[in-house]
Amino acid sequence: MDDKRKVDNWSNQNAEMPGVSMQDFEQMKFGDLDSDEVYWLNDNRVGEQNQIWKKLDDFSAINLRTGEQKAWNSNDTVFMRI
Repeated sequence: MDDKRKVDNWSNQNAEMPGVSMQDFEQMKFGDLDSDEVYWLNDNRVGEQNQIWKKLDDFSAINLRTGEQKAWNSNDTVFMRI
């Protein structure tokens, strides 16, 4: 196999692998988080559309960008970075 084909094969095999700068998210329930843990509302990597929240207690959290506090149900779906 010539060098060009080796490079093409490696590129094709690794094209779908996540990059080092990409972040993976794990779906969880709000009630499963400990107080002071941070989470996101979806697994979208665009910061403006997916702001970071911090759990305050079993029923509330604060948006770390805007300072907004919000009540949550224990079964609400959230995402943590892994």
